[in-house]
Amino acid sequence: MLSPGYASRAMLHDNVWQDGPFKTQIVTIILAPTCLCAGLYLTLKHIVLALNPEFSRLKPRFYPWFFIPADVSCLVIQAIGGSIAATATSDIAKLNHANRTIIAGIVLQVVVLGFFGLLGGEYLWRVRRWALSGQAPEGSSGLAVWRDKKFKLFLYAIFVTYVMFFGRCVYRIAEMAGGWGNHIMQDEPSFVVLETFFIMIGSALLAIFAPGVFFPQMSHSRAAAVKEELPKAQTDNEFSGNEVAEKGVRSEE
Repeated sequence: MLSPGYASRAMLHDNVWQDGPFKTQIVTIILAPTCLCAGLYLTLKHIVLALNPEFSRLKPRFYPWFFIPADVSCLVIQAIGGSIAATATSDIAKLNHANRTIIAGIVLQVVVLGFFGLLGGEYLWRVRRWALSGQAPEGSSGLAVWRDKKFKLFLYAIFVTYVMFFGRCVYRIAEMAGGWGNHIMQDEPSFVVLETFFIMIGSALLAIFAPGVFFPQMSHSRAAAVKEELPKAQTDNEFSGNEVAEKGVRSEE
């Protein structure tokens, strides 16, 4: 979704009054990052399940239930503003109304992301204290996940991605606050770095540090493999038990 938006921005370089590219870029650039943020909310749920749910302020299943609808609300508000702006053409009053609507959606998204960051950061801090305190059982799966180097890399990637997305949303508030055509909106270097690069870096990190490799507890394939192994293990145990019983009978005879 972002690629058509950035391509449309490039097309506006020669003629900023092109109607099609303007509508495409304003809708796609507004909507796409919201979908990426939803991935972060879902990831935190699985991190809590893998480490230790006892230290979480919310039950793991509530993370996507709360944050994804909240993020969709931000998306809807921004989409309304984007659609108004896309149809406003040269109507300055209508553009200003669209601008205020978009800002409201972005501000709400910053609040949601900020609350998410506080919950996630505080949870990881509590888990870290638990892991270093010596109270965690050595054989616990949560402690093993916490000490895993791949999981640490995955956490760093998620953290940097979060910072990129949060910084992008803050920049969008500043960009839109001055109205259409303000000096921040017309400054190309700040847009390239704080919008394009931030989203590209975050998206690349999510793709490179895939949970299937660095956080397999979140992988559906791993869950399926465990389900397949359980019946097999049970069958093996039953077979071994039968052999022992048969040996016992023979020894008595």
